[in-house]
Amino acid sequence: MLFDTCRNQDGTNLTVIEGERGITIVDPLSSTEVARAALDLYNKHRGEKPLIAVILTHTHVDHYAGIRGIVDQADVDAGKTKIYAPEDFVEHAVSEGAMGLEQFFDFLSVRLNGPKAAGKKIVLNDAKAA
Repeated sequence: MLFDTCRNQDGTNLTVIEGERGITIVDPLSSTEVARAALDLYNKHRGEKPLIAVILTHTHVDHYAGIRGIVDQADVDAGKTKIYAPEDFVEHAVSEGAMGLEQFFDFLSVRLNGPKAAGKKIVLNDAKAA
């Protein structure tokens, strides 16, 4: 099932994909507070489920800067929550000037594990980044 839980709260949408093992969130909005509010709204109406993945579709800051509002670093480190992003995600975001310095360091602190991909596909990141 798909749910747009935070349509136009900050000018973008956060989408929740409900599966048998938990939920996947696509594009966690532009701030931690709004992303957290969106996840709380979903949980209120659908019940709390494990976050198994986050998909970052592209490098516009309004589509990823809220990641820390929904992702627990311990779950990423333990492999419970996977982060998917296009190849060279961080490099493209920086070169496009899409990130403010604060959002950049906040984003990196989630440790996306160095996005790797074949072609332009979004794939699982399994290698730990420093």
